[in-house]
Amino acid sequence: MKDKLRQAESKGPSESYSKFRVRWRHVLVIDQQVRAGRAPNCRRLAEELEVSRRTVLRDVDFMRYDLSAPIEYENLGKSGDTI
Repeated sequence: MKDKLRQAESKGPSESYSKFRVRWRHVLVIDQQVRAGRAPNCRRLAEELEVSRRTVLRDVDFMRYDLSAPIEYENLGKSGDTI
């Protein structure tokens, strides 16, 4: 735990800000696609954002639980989760 705190302290403010901006970019893209009625799936979003499927799921969870966004997703197995 202390090692993680030291690592976080050693990172400059610009690196933390960069991670913050990336997350919000993901949120914006997901939100735009949902509002446009496209019902994006996680696999396509991951390709578009150049991240893993799991990162997209974390971003959707961030939107749901931290931002109280009314978003749901359905697990469709290998074909990809639909948001």
